Amino acid sequence: MLYARYVMTNGGAGNTSEFFGGAFVADIEKMYQGEYWTNRYVIAAASLAAAVTAASTLVEAERLVTTNGVLFTKFRVSDTDPATDIYQVTNSNLFGLASTGGSQLLPLFNVVRVDFSTQGGGRPSRKYLRGILTEGDIDFNALVGARVTAIQNNYVNQCLAVPQFVDVDQQSFSVGSVYPFVGMRQLRRGSKRKAVSSDPVPG
Repeated sequence: MLYARYVMTNGGAGNTSEFFGGAFVADIEKMYQGEYWTNRYVIAAASLAAAVTAASTLVEAERLVTTNGVLFTKFRVSDTDPATDIYQVTNSNLFGLASTGGSQLLPLFNVVRVDFSTQGGGRPSRKYLRGILTEGDIDFNALVGARVTAIQNNYVNQCLAVPQFVDVDQQSFSVGSVYPFVGMRQLRRGSKRKAVSSDPVPG
């Protein structure tokens, strides 16, 4: 399986561009109170159009667990090859679907970690979800059981149901799990890539 990593410097800040032969990358952008961030997914698909369709399904999986004050602005799908310029940006402008239940949304540096493991073994692929936790979702530093179950059913299992969602070696995921404690992961500011506003280290 072809895999290469290219590291480029832009304005003094190191940005990493990854090239996965035969795969696409989807960056799903969200915004809350002026802060932007993305989550990145590797998609194995026969065409850009098929990759966009798979990415649309992943957007809906994220929306199911993201609170209704968070706006999904757009998502960008590209072929990742630095020698080409093949990509599509789809404007979403849709809010998350999860209710806060009257509780206050926690600051965006509070994240939920999800680990996806592949059928071929190796290190898990991790996603960090922001804008999904309220004060009612935690008990000290742990997630309440009902919230863990909701994230497992509405996000993890929905992502696993998308066969095009793979790891960087294009191996399928066999299982995913929610880390039951609240994580801390700061938003970082950096140069914006063309056509997408991005957390320089997408989760």
